[in-house]
Amino acid sequence: MKPRLFIKQQSHVTTFKVRGNPFRYVVMRNSDIARHGAANAIRQRAARCLQMGFHHTARHQNAIADILDGVTT
Repeated sequence: MKPRLFIKQQSHVTTFKVRGNPFRYVVMRNSDIARHGAANAIRQRAARCLQMGFHHTARHQNAIADILDGVTT
């Protein structure tokens, strides 16, 4: 079964949440999404998290980017 994504867009940020997992979410600025696309902006943020040592957070963010790209995780 493909994971379901809940997307809530506000005036300056967009929240991407995976239904059924309270820890798998990411909040992105709309300007970054407009500039790079949603999946690429999330992957860039995950790369920055990985550089800072937040491996678990980076894994969750990459999973959301995969869902947006249509890859089942």
